[in-house]
Amino acid sequence: MPKNFLIVCVVLFFGISHVQSQDENYNDLIFLIIDGAYEKALNKAEKFTNKEKTKRDPVPYLYMSMAQFEMSKREEFAEEHPRAFRDAIKNASKFARYDRESEYVAEFDNYLTELKLEIMREARYHYEAENWRRSVTYAKYVSRIDPDNLSALLLRGVAEVKSRNEYQAKTTFEEADIALNGFSPGDLSSDELPQLRYTILEYAALQKEVGTRERAEPYLTMGSEVFAEDSEFANFISNF
Repeated sequence: MPKNFLIVCVVLFFGISHVQSQDENYNDLIFLIIDGAYEKALNKAEKFTNKEKTKRDPVPYLYMSMAQFEMSKREEFAEEHPRAFRDAIKNASKFARYDRESEYVAEFDNYLTELKLEIMREARYHYEAENWRRSVTYAKYVSRIDPDNLSALLLRGVAEVKSRNEYQAKTTFEEADIALNGFSPGDLSSDELPQLRYTILEYAALQKEVGTRERAEPYLTMGSEVFAEDSEFANFISNF
């Protein structure tokens, strides 16, 4: 088991050992995942999602996602679980949908951050390959898990423009503006900052190209504070 994921699991256990939803206790699921019994954890969590009493409880969907995400990294599961990564995203989205008050987000933040980072890597890969629609698809996956994720919104909007879907891009950028108003750099881990930097610069370059530089200014102002020690970012602003 990769060291970083083991750390995530241990943090999860000690951070959520009190998690009991709908009178159910799911703590044994994290032990199965720590032990590498991903299929067993998946099957056990799935049973909760099929019960009338717990089918709208967000927690088992999150454990299903965790198990599937780990299986997606391992060749031995590729044949029986070829869509493990997509399924991990799907179940994380269900978790977010059922966790309407974001009651459990903080407790599972380490895992959700890791998953979002991996999805954004896919989005950026397709973006740089100029496969705009695929990039939009992956950025949307992030937004389903975290609607206020600024990096996902900016990358998605730029990719929509480049795929000639300006109408949808307008809505996406409006959502990004709303997210920016509530944004705090402290909400991001250090691993997420490079994605934010990349998407701000791509967004600003687009706005410069189409002659609406003023739309990028709030993002560059925020970025100049977050990346104050970044000479390349400062140089971009000075030449903007």
